[in-house]
Amino acid sequence: MNISTRIYRLFGVVAVTGLLFSASRLPAQSAASLGKGRLIVASEGLLDPNFDRTVVLLLDHGEAGSMGIVLNRPSRARLDRVFPELEGAADIEEPFFVGGPVAIHQMLMLFTTGEEHADQMHVLGTVYAGWDGELLERMLTKPRGEEKFRLYAGHAGWAPGQLEAEVEARGWHIFPATEAIIFAGGEEDLWDEFIRRTKMRVALVRLPGRR
Repeated sequence: MNISTRIYRLFGVVAVTGLLFSASRLPAQSAASLGKGRLIVASEGLLDPNFDRTVVLLLDHGEAGSMGIVLNRPSRARLDRVFPELEGAADIEEPFFVGGPVAIHQMLMLFTTGEEHADQMHVLGTVYAGWDGELLERMLTKPRGEEKFRLYAGHAGWAPGQLEAEVEARGWHIFPATEAIIFAGGEEDLWDEFIRRTKMRVALVRLPGRR
């Protein structure tokens, strides 16, 4: 059984729907601040179940569209269920994550080794996205102190101009990403923390004497 079949059996086929949202009282952010290595946080009014309470890391953003990975949706499935033949997988208690509704049968890896990886997609700092089975097995069996990784089934995608329109419609809040958030912020309550920050940011803007 190949990897695609295993993931399909765990999750089934995920349907992609359009953005649904209710009007928010929070001011819209400028879509100009979108970019690779940024976080987009689903607004409280966003009703699309594919992105409800999600924090998404943008891996790419430009004229051809946008691609990202949901950081805070753990699959509750152990890594060795998908990779039973992978040495060291049984020793990893942390589950892999559901990266988004697109290509759910494909696995991606976010990782840092502290070194450059020209054959992978650079995200920010020393963080890369892509797939390298040999590197994954080596990190599982012979880990080094500075290395970190997380695995994701699927990703999120937007057509040209789509994400910009959703931001202007108050569907998303934008924040800078950091390595600490990417590798230590995979819990589902990550969204609550960013919504709290959003409300604090709005409250500061509305203080008397500020514009």
